[in-house]
Amino acid sequence: MKTNFFTLYILPVVLSVIPFFSYAQGINNTGGTSLVANGSVNIVIENGGFKNEGTFIKGTSTFVFAGSNATSSSVISGTASTDFYNLTLNKSPNGIQLNRNIDVSGTVTFQSGDSIFLNNYNVNLGSTGSISGEDNSRRFTGPTGGYIMITQALNAPSSVNPGNIGISITSAANMGSTVIKRFHTIWANQSIRRSFEILPANNSGLDASISFYYFQAELNGISEPAFQLYSSSDNGVTWSLMNNTGLYPIPDYITSSSINSFGLQSAFPTGFILPVQLLYLKGSAVNGNILLNWATSSEIDNDRFEVERSSNGISFAKTGTVKGKGNSDVQQTYQFMDDHTLAGTNYYRLKQVDYNQNFIYSKVISVVVQEKQQAHISLAPNPASNSLHLYIPANKPEQVQLDIIDMNGKIHKSISLWCNKGENNFNIQIDVLPKGLYYIRFAEKSKRSIGFLKM
Repeated sequence: MKTNFFTLYILPVVLSVIPFFSYAQGINNTGGTSLVANGSVNIVIENGGFKNEGTFIKGTSTFVFAGSNATSSSVISGTASTDFYNLTLNKSPNGIQLNRNIDVSGTVTFQSGDSIFLNNYNVNLGSTGSISGEDNSRRFTGPTGGYIMITQALNAPSSVNPGNIGISITSAANMGSTVIKRFHTIWANQSIRRSFEILPANNSGLDASISFYYFQAELNGISEPAFQLYSSSDNGVTWSLMNNTGLYPIPDYITSSSINSFGLQSAFPTGFILPVQLLYLKGSAVNGNILLNWATSSEIDNDRFEVERSSNGISFAKTGTVKGKGNSDVQQTYQFMDDHTLAGTNYYRLKQVDYNQNFIYSKVISVVVQEKQQAHISLAPNPASNSLHLYIPANKPEQVQLDIIDMNGKIHKSISLWCNKGENNFNIQIDVLPKGLYYIRFAEKSKRSIGFLKM
């Protein structure tokens, strides 16, 4: 092994790395350094994690997580792009947790141990990656979010299971470049813990059939003969029963045929009906505010809608509540005015909650608010973790009072700033604030406000 301050060269031998630029146990590839795998080497991390802040050159190496430490200690993290060739889980017991998105162009192998927990992050297999050794006790899982993705060209595929991701596709059509994502979340609080989104370049007239594979541990308490495949073309807002052609408890797969176009597929209990059928969700900017309109065609035990907003389309926080109609078989319409909008793009979704507190989410929409009064005030970065840079121009010397408030109207900090005529720059500490969406609200008559996301 040859090392200097910037590069680690790993020669073609099996190595147990403990540690290089270590943190606790494992590898911390710090910023400005390179970890270079020279050839088909094994990089074995015993009871540790991999934090990549620099450059990792994978070669044709195999990155192995071994040992028996807790899953929360075998973490793949860091700010730098992390691209593995082969990735192997060989622990006894426990698994690996992702704290960042990763790419794998070779094989993800489940040799022993528990699972790879997506933890709301993604694994991109590209066009060449594959999965090996998954079973009921060792597998990918991600109940909080995240997905495994593969992209392959499918021209008249016949029982093709790209990358062994878990869904076999047959079609006489040229589907072109096809993206397949596998999720492990529960849809509408009723599906099994597995779903596939299939997005072919050509997505019409396919006359396709699929074999949808699953594990017993993903059934979410549903007895095996009592579920069917459903599909959604609007990201899980509405679901339609597919043409189910067979259920095979051994080796755990369900089939469907006569599929003319793909979208999202998952398995639900037989007779599954969404408690609320949402017809539409629309938004429009009105005098610097945003008016949301939506309608339902039917409702069963609908307690309420919680309106959630985001500045980036990823992290959402509640901004209001609208009471539901309970039970209805006729069209119902709803409105909500958001008067604490963010300058620029605002993202919204509805969280529909039943009387029993089960809930489902709507699709996400975006509405742009043209910057007006608050356009000349800016803050950065957004989202932020520790501090904000606040820029305030002033036409005259003046004292400015502002409050930092959360989505529930609670004031977390009140600040008095002296502004000189012209440009004024301030640093606002937010490290003690809990994560969430906040507003800086100014105390003058206009009640100007500007939002930010605390990460």
